[in-house]
Amino acid sequence: MSVEIEQELKAARELQMSLLPKRMPSIPGYQFTARFLPAREVSGDLYDLIRIDDHRLGLLVGDVTGKGIPAAILMAAAKDAFNLIAKRGSSPEIVMEEVNRNLIQRGSSRFVAACYGVLDLERKSISISSAGLIPFIWSADLKECLELDRDCFSYPLGITSRTKFKRITIPLGKGDLILFHTDGVVEAQNEEGEPFGYDRLQQLLGELAGLSADEIADSIIEEVSRWSKGTAHDDITLLVVKAVDPNEWLRRSAQLESDQFASEPEPIPILL
Repeated sequence: MSVEIEQELKAARELQMSLLPKRMPSIPGYQFTARFLPAREVSGDLYDLIRIDDHRLGLLVGDVTGKGIPAAILMAAAKDAFNLIAKRGSSPEIVMEEVNRNLIQRGSSRFVAACYGVLDLERKSISISSAGLIPFIWSADLKECLELDRDCFSYPLGITSRTKFKRITIPLGKGDLILFHTDGVVEAQNEEGEPFGYDRLQQLLGELAGLSADEIADSIIEEVSRWSKGTAHDDITLLVVKAVDPNEWLRRSAQLESDQFASEPEPIPILL
């Protein structure tokens, strides 16, 4: 690889990383965390947390077809479109429709699989629209992942203007968990070529449900890496949201603040 190409890839990588959130939101009653592992120097994955207003937060994970600089360019365009349109406060399926229209007008031959949700802090619920990426929602009361109606899922963005997007709204209680992820998780293969798969991820999520959002994300990455022997053929992105007891959240936040001033902490990367 020439020095010029290496420099271009490095610049593209730095630009891409600058577009991702620098930190997770701090909201009583909720834990947020994300993991971002590109398979190459430049990724086609994206995630974002978008402040809509004082009580609504947009959650986004997306996966552009292909890899490298062309995929990263479309990723940046898709992220900008989502950010601009989501802040108007429209429901998730309307946001999907407008972003889809925006991407089609760009005339790209690539498309974007995405999952976009709006967390409503007042109503304690989340509304989700899916375009090719299937989220997992763990119910603490039922002690299982909710079976989402496949009719709620639509084609990826950028394929056709005729795509109809739908929305599901789910109430959230203490212990409930939401996992947005890109296909790099379920499509990771072992030495026999067997994919990690949705069933295995769903079972793993049930086993991890009692942990914190950070611990859940780290454990998923660890299990997928073990499955694939550390060989990543596709980008992996996770966005985990967990509803917790607000009092527990306040105690934990106070402890973290106390620990911070008690000693100089080691730097912890927000993006992995």
